[in-house]
Amino acid sequence: MSPRSLFNIILKIFGLFLIKDMLVAIPEVLATATLMFSYGNEGLSFFSTFLVLLTISIYILITYCLVFRTGWVIDYLKLENGFSQEKLQFNLHRSVVLAIAVIVIGGLLVIAGIPQLVGQIANYVQDRGLNSGALYTALPNYTFLIIYSCQVLIGLLMIGYQRQIVLLIESRRKV
Repeated sequence: MSPRSLFNIILKIFGLFLIKDMLVAIPEVLATATLMFSYGNEGLSFFSTFLVLLTISIYILITYCLVFRTGWVIDYLKLENGFSQEKLQFNLHRSVVLAIAVIVIGGLLVIAGIPQLVGQIANYVQDRGLNSGALYTALPNYTFLIIYSCQVLIGLLMIGYQRQIVLLIESRRKV
């Protein structure tokens, strides 16, 4: 394995971690944006939403470059310069390393999401029990229940479809 291949794998793994962070952050950002617009100050809400969308766009661009344009990133950062050996000895194929990274990231999503999801379900059940006899009941807030459900679902899908995710990443590779 050449140093370029090693850096290619490392950058793709960093890109996958960024995708994980983005998938966790987007539902929370959307929930916050809906709350900002519900309080009435539209000028501040539009400015804040613009800044959030700009930040997410930059995040997506960096993630795209790390996952699908790693050759350009390696050339731009000159990562392969300064290595005395042309070949590094590893017995793992690139797709195996990427598959392990996808499974680990999916597992982290599931591990982080399940306790929060159980807590939100407990809060929901408790709110329903307290408000069962009341004349006026407020609508329960499903936002975090949905967010953590999506987080666990995305983690399970990453684990279950890791081969297809790796094939998608590898199909875009140009060597």
